[in-house]
Amino acid sequence: MKKIILSFLLILTVSFLSWCSSNKDELFEKKQECMEYKDEMAKQIIELWKLHWAINIDEIFYSKKDNTCYYTSYWTNWYILFDYLGNKFSDSASITNLDDIKRLKEKIKELKWE
Repeated sequence: MKKIILSFLLILTVSFLSWCSSNKDELFEKKQECMEYKDEMAKQIIELWKLHWAINIDEIFYSKKDNTCYYTSYWTNWYILFDYLGNKFSDSASITNLDDIKRLKEKIKELKWE
């Protein structure tokens, strides 16, 4: 009986470790995929916001929570968060309002949670 229980626990442990490893691989692949969209993200900023001067994408990340790629960009007096795959504006903060920036940074931290 002990051998059966130990065998079951061993199989359960190996299955769990395999599942964790495959989740990490999938997450890594999603993050890499998001990074590949950088040029298209810059084009999107130009098209949506009619900006034709220096485009700066500060950060690109995959959100497992929303299953999408986000990017952040700073221009003029705004810091924006955009859902690239959903093709929609997500949030923004005025750089002159520290509470607003803090709120947006917390939202980004939540979206990046793994």
